Amino acid sequence: MMPMVRESIDRNSKLLKHMNVTELQGDGIMNILAAIPEAVWTDTVGSINEINLSVSQLKTFGSKLGAYISIKNPHLEDSDEDLAATIIEALGQSSGYGLDKALVYGKGKGSNVPVGFVTRLAVTTQPAWWQDKMPAFKDISKTHIGKRSAESVTGIALFKELIEVLGKATPTYNATSGSKFWAMKESTFMNLQSELLSFNAAGAIVSGASMEMPVIGGKIELLDFIPDGDICGGHGSQYKVVKRRGIQMRRLNEIRALEDETVFMATSRWDGFPYSGEGFALFSLNTDGPKTSLEFAADTANSDQE
Repeated sequence: MMPMVRESIDRNSKLLKHMNVTELQGDGIMNILAAIPEAVWTDTVGSINEINLSVSQLKTFGSKLGAYISIKNPHLEDSDEDLAATIIEALGQSSGYGLDKALVYGKGKGSNVPVGFVTRLAVTTQPAWWQDKMPAFKDISKTHIGKRSAESVTGIALFKELIEVLGKATPTYNATSGSKFWAMKESTFMNLQSELLSFNAAGAIVSGASMEMPVIGGKIELLDFIPDGDICGGHGSQYKVVKRRGIQMRRLNEIRALEDETVFMATSRWDGFPYSGEGFALFSLNTDGPKTSLEFAADTANSDQE
């Protein structure tokens, strides 16, 4: 059953494939290279120039993402194979949803959730989760977060405002993996398409069919937890995801034996940090601006340990 669970989580996480993912067990230090500087041309017998290669360090930890489902044994006995596949898909969807939400809105230190890239965009002073060996903190909330200036701004004028903000997302650090993406709710995507139709029908139809953001590029990913009207994303290469341990699937028959139930449990361990906030941006089609934080499912199983 484990390969099916792993495939389900990979399929249901829409953002993981865009990020810079590394597998690592235990705590560790990761070196992050800044943009590679240009080499210098000289005369054939000239001296070689020294270039500065900026290196920062990111310390990774690791939090656990998990869920379980209890199933009445008679249901399993009547349709074991079909129901097991349904359970696997449900656990995959739950885990993928939780991972994606953390990559966008995770609150970092003290929350047991990785730092989300929108969380990084919104902070105006150095937060508690900023690490000592990272570069000096920079407030980018005014340059990389924007909104529709007025309800009267529509069509091409609105799209210009959107491009001006989302276009600020630029890669600062050198990375070998990751791709550009833009995440939004489906209703926001349809709203954006209607705005495009108002000035370029052919372009809007092509962009809608290909799920690519017009002009600035990047694959569009639809996530229902993104607030209505908000568009966020950028260069996934600038977000380091550390995969501590892949999905672990367990089938437990004893825990709820008296209730005649079997428990299916899935766990995985992750860490994440947007080491370059400048690689991301956030824009709202609403004039009151985007939301920069969301609440996560309560950890009720450990509430008595707080």
